[in-house]
Amino acid sequence: MIRNKKYLGEYRYGETVVSGAYSTVVSQELFDHAQERLQRNKRAPAAAKAKVDYFLTTKLHCGRCGTFMVGESGTGKTTKI
Repeated sequence: MIRNKKYLGEYRYGETVVSGAYSTVVSQELFDHAQERLQRNKRAPAAAKAKVDYFLTTKLHCGRCGTFMVGESGTGKTTKI
């Protein structure tokens, strides 16, 4: 639903694109903001893999590259954390 341009009033059939075919449900600014958030969240794929809920996952980001910092946990050779 967030990626569907139909909510902007755009109709698409094959190669044909007709804008303004429907009434708009969301504004262009809101749609663009949602697309930016999707792109930012795409950089944090490990957030869904964790068995433990890390409190600050997707809330901290690197000041240099902008990627999200995620928690990691594991065991070593001795099976101790």
